Amino acid sequence: MQTAEPSPPCSLGLCPHRLYLATGEIKYNRLAVQLAKAIFSGFISWDNTVTGFDGGLRLARKASVDLKVILVPEEGRYDAATGFVVLQLVQTAAERIDRSWGILSREIASYRLIMSRARRLTVSYDPLDFGMGLWMLQFFRSEDWVRALANESIMLAHRALIDPPGINHMPLDRRVAFREFGACLGLQCYGAGMELTAPELIRFWQTSGYFEAGVHGGLNLVMYATAHVPGAFRDGYIWRWHS
Repeated sequence: MQTAEPSPPCSLGLCPHRLYLATGEIKYNRLAVQLAKAIFSGFISWDNTVTGFDGGLRLARKASVDLKVILVPEEGRYDAATGFVVLQLVQTAAERIDRSWGILSREIASYRLIMSRARRLTVSYDPLDFGMGLWMLQFFRSEDWVRALANESIMLAHRALIDPPGINHMPLDRRVAFREFGACLGLQCYGAGMELTAPELIRFWQTSGYFEAGVHGGLNLVMYATAHVPGAFRDGYIWRWHS
């Protein structure tokens, strides 16, 4: 039995963290800290056969429910960067709540080391990849690596979604709904002008007959909802209701 692969917005403790922001209940961020620490050794390991300062750390994509067996050893393109960003958010909240200074410093440093390897932060033509990348990047816009990767992602999104023969020029049978919904979510969360493309993509799927055909799964409906109304997945959105 293997764990279900979560969509990136719920990865590595962000859902409990967002619950803390929305409700003010500090127990949720404490649970996020516990989750980050509990899964760390199940997904990150040291490969003694690899030499070099940054070569040995490995991040697996999937593990068994008990975290004792690695099911998919390959890394996802943005897995390490997402872990780095999300755990920084969780740690910042923990320091504010409990004065738990650096409580996730080991985990954060490990993700940073992995994502800093050559060619790890490269942009994919896949709309889900650059969409989820932009979603993740919105939280730390001021960092140099974020700006560089975001600019590259937005340029690629323009080519993939607008320029012929981009996705908007493809027939239905060559398109994948949840991947395009991921692009919509990221584009709307990061902004920079490309968010205006999202309504066009959403309208395509609304008028394509895809939902009426009943062939979609639950994941597609969840991604459709978040693409249509990003809401709390946007940085700073929750704080509107606390002002």
